[in-house]
Amino acid sequence: MAKTFDLLGWFAPCTILVTIILQDLWKLKLAWDDPVPDLIARVWTNWKNELPLITSHPIPRFHLVKGKEVISLQLHGFSDASKSAYTAVVYLRAVYSDTTVSTSLLLAMTKVAPLNGCTIPRKELNGAQLLSKLLISIANILSISLADVFVWCDSTIVLCWLSSPTSKLKTYVCNRVTDTVSQIPASHWRYVPTDCNPADLANLFHLNCGGMDQLGCYNLHHHGLLGRSGGTRRT
Repeated sequence: MAKTFDLLGWFAPCTILVTIILQDLWKLKLAWDDPVPDLIARVWTNWKNELPLITSHPIPRFHLVKGKEVISLQLHGFSDASKSAYTAVVYLRAVYSDTTVSTSLLLAMTKVAPLNGCTIPRKELNGAQLLSKLLISIANILSISLADVFVWCDSTIVLCWLSSPTSKLKTYVCNRVTDTVSQIPASHWRYVPTDCNPADLANLFHLNCGGMDQLGCYNLHHHGLLGRSGGTRRT
């Protein structure tokens, strides 16, 4: 997977599955010639058979609507986590002079969850920390001010941690909260329902054993909330 050329994470919901399989095999401490458990073998076979479907999903080279005057740009970031992985997704939202709006996926990143047995809320916090770093990096590159950066999370526990005094938090949480809010202040973080969270798709796909055949059906992943609501998208 280190050689997978998907620098912007457009197919992160698909590629994360293989990384999770490798981690699961490592945890089993199998020898080189040991047979792979049937469940893992089935997941791998399904993933391999669906891999050619990626070619049916084109990647646009332009994130805005051609021929329209842009009056404002915003960054919207979403984070989420499951027991196996955590995810950060960043979208560019453009408002045009004719009042129409477009959104497009700029960057997605997934990481396998650590093996130290940390809880789901802590994994959600890892996702929030990852997202804050990605947003600041992209905002600097695109010269977008912090006032136009919006951050979304479906974990009320994480949102509570981010707005709490760090002196009241345990060391693991305190360190990550401190780093996260130093990048993106707590006032920029907002709640989003899980079924509207585009970052949740990367976790759902690997739980459904691949799901590359569904990727084209989820405008939510490529266009964010606007893709689901049916608003104007990039052309």
